[in-house]
Amino acid sequence: MNEMIERYINVVVKRLPEKERIEIERELRANIYDMLPENYTQADVIRVLKELGDPVTLSEKYRTKPRYLISPAYYDTYINILKIVLPIVGIVLLAIAAIGTTIGLLMSGDFKIPDLFIQAIPSGIGGSFEGMIQAFFLITVGFAIAERCGAKPDKETKAEWKPEELPPIVKKTNKTIPLSDCIAEIIFTFIATFIGVSYFSGWILTKGIIIIDGNRISDIFSPEFSRAVIPVIIIVALMNLVKSSLRITFRKWNIIICAVTVLTSIIGAVISINLLTSNPMFSTSFLELMSSLGLNQVKNIPFLADGNLNIVANITIVVIVFSTVVEVITAIAKTFVPERQLK
Repeated sequence: MNEMIERYINVVVKRLPEKERIEIERELRANIYDMLPENYTQADVIRVLKELGDPVTLSEKYRTKPRYLISPAYYDTYINILKIVLPIVGIVLLAIAAIGTTIGLLMSGDFKIPDLFIQAIPSGIGGSFEGMIQAFFLITVGFAIAERCGAKPDKETKAEWKPEELPPIVKKTNKTIPLSDCIAEIIFTFIATFIGVSYFSGWILTKGIIIIDGNRISDIFSPEFSRAVIPVIIIVALMNLVKSSLRITFRKWNIIICAVTVLTSIIGAVISINLLTSNPMFSTSFLELMSSLGLNQVKNIPFLADGNLNIVANITIVVIVFSTVVEVITAIAKTFVPERQLK
C-alpha cells in the first residue's frame, strides 16, 4: 500500500460517521487505485490525489446527510479568524476589566492587596469570558449569514492544496488522549471558575436564599471562607488549563504529562484541604438558622459546627483525598503501561 494514499484516505474517513467509514474507505481506496496506471509512480499518486481534491471537501461529499453551520469552503478561514480574534479579545478585556476594578479600589481609599484576588482578578476573568463568548457568537453568526446570503470564499487567496501536506496517520493506542476530553476539560474549567468566582464575589445570588418556612439568609458561607476560596479557585483553574493545554500538545500519555498531572493534583488537594481546615466554612446566620430548625445535629454529632472542622468539611476532605489518589494512580498507570494499538 502507498503511504500517501493511506494518509489521504485517513483524512477523508476520520471526518465521517463511524458506521460509514469502513464502506467508504474500501470504496475510496478502490477508486484511487483504479485511477492509477498498472506500474504507477509517486508522481502518478500525486496527480490522482490532486484530481480528487482536498480530502476535507471530499469527505463532505461522502456524507449521506450533510449537516454543518460553517461549510468546508469557509471552515479554514473561520477557524483562523477565531484563533486570532478570541485570544486578543480575551487578553484585552481581561486587562481592561482588571485595571478598571483596581483603579476603582485605589480611588475608594480602602485598597488592600487581597482585594486584587477578591475583586480585580475575578472581574477581569468574568469580563474576558463574557467577551470571548460574544466574539465567538458574532463571528459564527456572521459566517453563517454570509454563506447563506451567497458570499463566496476568495479562492485566489487560498493556498492550493498539496498532497505532500497530508498529515501522518496517528494510530490510536491505549495511551492516546482524546482531543474531545481535553476540550471538555477546558470548557468545564472556564464555566466552573466563572460560576465559583461570581458566586463567592457576590455577583450572583446576592439577594438572599429562602431556606425553609420563609427564613432568608444573605450568605451561606462565612466571609473568611468566601475571601479565601476565590484565590484557590483561580489557582486550581490555571493549573487545570496548563494540564489540558499540555495534553492537547502531546495527545499521548508521557513522563511530562504524568508529572504535571501528579503535581497539579497534589498541589490542588493541599491548598483545598488547607482552605477547609483554616477557615470556618459556614456563616453565623446560616448556623443559627440550622440550629433553630434543629438541623445541625445528626445523632448528637455536630453537623455544622462553627469550629474549623465539621462533618461537611471532613467529608469534603475525604472526597478530595480519594479523587487525588485515583487521579495520581491513573496517570502513573497510563504512563508506564505497555503501549498497544487499539482497533
